[in-house]
Amino acid sequence: MKKLFALAAFGASLAIAPVVAHADDDAIVLHRQSVMEGIGAGMGTVVCVLKKQCDLPQKVVIRQAKTMHFLAKMNLEAFRAKTEGPLGVKTTALPKIWSDWADYEKDNKEMVEATEGLIKAAASSIEPQSLGPAVQALGKVCKECHDDFREKH
Repeated sequence: MKKLFALAAFGASLAIAPVVAHADDDAIVLHRQSVMEGIGAGMGTVVCVLKKQCDLPQKVVIRQAKTMHFLAKMNLEAFRAKTEGPLGVKTTALPKIWSDWADYEKDNKEMVEATEGLIKAAASSIEPQSLGPAVQALGKVCKECHDDFREKH
């Protein structure tokens, strides 16, 4: 009887494993999305200041740049785990991220460097002549990565 129970428990665990893996993949995707949304929100704030559409103190812009830098450094690890198959959470990440991992790593390194440049620019001045080139450099890196590794929408 103990062997039968053990066999039944083992069979049940095999049936549950895909559900647990699916939930784990969804959690990973949600984490990635949070990281990327944070970077996007920071960029939105910095661009708002750059375009003089909102008046925020320099220390807020510096803090946004530092937050974006922190998230850019988190980003690579957030994408390290390959997720595939039918996910419950919609993702626009292309499988190419994992098949061209070296290129994705290179793009992520460029994003980290661009956010470092943004921190330096914001620390110098939040006037367009200082902030503008750093925002453009980061925007270029973001666009190139999205063009290569994100589903078009």
